[in-house]
Amino acid sequence: MITAFRTPKAFRGLSSDPFSSGTTRCELGQQTFIYGRNGSGKTSLAEILRGWVNGALEVNYLEIDQIAGGRLQSSRVGNGDWPHQVLVYNRYYISENLAPFLDGTDAAKGLVYLGSETVTARRAIDSLEVRVRTISSRRKAVAAAQSEAKRNVEDILRTVQSRIISDLAPGDPQTYSTQAFHIGHVRRLIKSAANVSGADAHEDNVRLAQESSSSAIEEIEDPILDADLRPTELSRSVLSPIPEQTVIEALEGDVRTSQWVENGMALHDVHDKCKFCDDGSFSESRSAALSGHYSEDFSRSRQLAGRAESRLKRYMSKLQASANTVDDLKRAPWLLPNAEWGPVVDELLEQHYAALEATDRGIGKLASKQADPLTRFGWTDSTNDVVVKFDDMNALIEKHNTAHRSFHESKSGAQERVQSHHVASHAAELDDCRVRENRLGTYDHLLESVQDRLETTIADLRASMNDTAHMAKQIDRDVRYVFGHHNLSVSTSPDGKGYVVLRAGTPATHLSEGERNAIAYSYFLTSLNAAGVERDNALVVIDDPVTSMDKDALFAGHALTQERLSGFAQSIILTHDFDYFRLLLRVPTPDRIRAVSATPGAKEDEKDLIFPRQSYLEMDHSTSASAAHLARLPLAQRSGLSEYHYLFRLVATVVLRSQDREDLLLYGNAARRLLESFVAFRAPERSDFKQRVDVVADTCGNVIEPHVRTRVVKFLHAGSHREDPAPDNSLDFTNVHAELCILLDFMAMADPGHFSGMCRATEVPEDALVDSISRGGR
Repeated sequence: MITAFRTPKAFRGLSSDPFSSGTTRCELGQQTFIYGRNGSGKTSLAEILRGWVNGALEVNYLEIDQIAGGRLQSSRVGNGDWPHQVLVYNRYYISENLAPFLDGTDAAKGLVYLGSETVTARRAIDSLEVRVRTISSRRKAVAAAQSEAKRNVEDILRTVQSRIISDLAPGDPQTYSTQAFHIGHVRRLIKSAANVSGADAHEDNVRLAQESSSSAIEEIEDPILDADLRPTELSRSVLSPIPEQTVIEALEGDVRTSQWVENGMALHDVHDKCKFCDDGSFSESRSAALSGHYSEDFSRSRQLAGRAESRLKRYMSKLQASANTVDDLKRAPWLLPNAEWGPVVDELLEQHYAALEATDRGIGKLASKQADPLTRFGWTDSTNDVVVKFDDMNALIEKHNTAHRSFHESKSGAQERVQSHHVASHAAELDDCRVRENRLGTYDHLLESVQDRLETTIADLRASMNDTAHMAKQIDRDVRYVFGHHNLSVSTSPDGKGYVVLRAGTPATHLSEGERNAIAYSYFLTSLNAAGVERDNALVVIDDPVTSMDKDALFAGHALTQERLSGFAQSIILTHDFDYFRLLLRVPTPDRIRAVSATPGAKEDEKDLIFPRQSYLEMDHSTSASAAHLARLPLAQRSGLSEYHYLFRLVATVVLRSQDREDLLLYGNAARRLLESFVAFRAPERSDFKQRVDVVADTCGNVIEPHVRTRVVKFLHAGSHREDPAPDNSLDFTNVHAELCILLDFMAMADPGHFSGMCRATEVPEDALVDSISRGGR
């Protein structure tokens, strides 16, 4: 069960690690009893468990320590993913589940009860549940065996995979890597496995499969140059011809000026003012002269040169790609001798480079022709013809690929035989595992059908036992005869599905706090017997169950609580009522679960336990940290513990620890109750609080000065419940620690022997406390 838990951050006033304070740790037990004053963090502790199980806690996860298999284990659980059933009673349980019911405006939800009239059904259910547990246990064993069979199959497949990869990866690492040759390949091979090869044959196959092989080489495509783009034809048809035109001498031979004027024609119409001169105009005669100079034949010559340049560039791109392919051939893993293919590749590469240079020159000539159509250009290169060597190269490539195909087929056959050998070696073992797995699946299906029928029968029997009247009688009996509210009764609602509270036969309203708590707590305790509660796996958390109850109800409620909690795997009870806590100290130690020791084989020493049968804790604010945590209740405090002892240790611990604590003002009431008890037994004849202080001080002679009495009385009134006489003004925070020191100093001076005895009884170091008092009360 759970021994401790931690939250990612502090929850309300509770530390994120509430079971740890520095190097000191405490733990939950099978039964845990926690004492703490109101506001100390008890409800926050209960709300963490309640909110987490309901999935309503505003944190992402909890870290829990739990006992599993006799060992302490830590794990992280998500919101709502609690490993145990948790039932929580606190004020939020009342407000969320029973508020309308207790207000008299609604009926409480009915609970399934196992009453005397359903003994036969209960016995039948018990018998059937034994059978269901037996079947469930068998199904778990079957599931475990199925999982083992599946694991065995996977192990065999991985063994086959590993051996195939080990044999074949040296010769083909890409195909036979762990990622490429995965388990799915092995499963497919199993369906077509052949016989196991002999040892010699297998070694021969492995040897052949591990031989290196080359890749096939793609044939090279000849980038053929069109006939009209060859140098001789291009010179004749495009580069050499001069366009017909009426030549303007000023523009002839001046390419730059000619281009400038040609561009300007597009900017002027006839009779336009010249855009460059101040007063000139573009005349008809000038327009006609320029049109004759830049004739249609002139433009056509430029267009021919442009189209030829584009085509020649496309050819050059193909030629460059072909050159790259030829260059790659020099690095290809040839199966032929280098002397056979090396010279051919080198010569072909030289031809490509020469053709690329020639083509680039031709492109340059065409660009010049476009810039100046009136000039004759010639292109006489003839080194772009590389057709002959392409045939020789492709013949060599085909010869290589033929050798490659023959080797690849032999190697591929060897690989297949190696794979089949390893698969067939484990085929019988695989068949056995799969047959076992199938038989287990059939058996589990049979068990499942039987379990379903039994559970349906159990559900029908439970439905027949859903008698709300039985539960109403139980709650009514608890409220009237355990908690003493004889004027109230609990009965079934008109629809028979819930409960209503009656007073004198009519629905009760304006219930007192004591009445509300008694009814709510009785309802909760009765719900512990409801269907669906798994006692062997349930944690019950009860926060302040006896709030606003008188002493008789407190004792009766305690007895009822212990009766209803019997048989639960784990329980936690939190209270601020010291009388109730003293009753919890007398709860018999359970023997249902062995205490778990941190040291195997060690005796159940309290300091060595990681899961005690009973754990007594208190909410601790004694450190300077603002968040509360839990601490073990000292062993000496459990046997002779009284409220007076507890209050003395509480105030003394605060004085010892720190004067910088944020919650010092909360200890005024504890200090007042401590001094009230101290002086009441020393001045029983006085009823006034101040008079009792004076009587005790007077019996000491002049040891206690008057101003000390005044400071003590003033602090105790100012820091407690603000009862009369009311203080003139409240004390500021910085005075509180000093006033607590004055209080203890007053007790020490009034009765030194009693003070020393209390230090021993509460395990408070007297010398350290006296030193803190002397320093803090100045």
